[in-house]
Amino acid sequence: MQHLKMTIDDYIADYKRQVLICAQVDYADMRSVKRNNAAVDKMYHIIETVNNTFGQGGIKKFEELLNDNSNKTDVWIAFQLLDRIRLDKEVEERALKIIESIAEGKGTDAIGAKYWLKNWKLKK
Repeated sequence: MQHLKMTIDDYIADYKRQVLICAQVDYADMRSVKRNNAAVDKMYHIIETVNNTFGQGGIKKFEELLNDNSNKTDVWIAFQLLDRIRLDKEVEERALKIIESIAEGKGTDAIGAKYWLKNWKLKK
């Protein structure tokens, strides 16, 4: 059986499937939380695989997800690109604006975004 190579569009579709799993998490259900955590790990793996396989061209396609706010896709990709990929200044600023807008809100997402931004700036 021949191994089929995934295209960049296949990776994007898989990434969006993982985002959907995260959007449906039920924190009262341990199995749901485990599925969520596995989906987050898979999203990071996808980003790294795309970077290693397709290089900057593949990452450019993933940067387009910064414009997709369905299921918080833009939020996930913003955090993960900034965590794992060297971005050009313009894309970095777009991703940071998404995270900063969350940090300006209220609730646990805002607290997490503030904490993440503080740590990210310390690494810079």
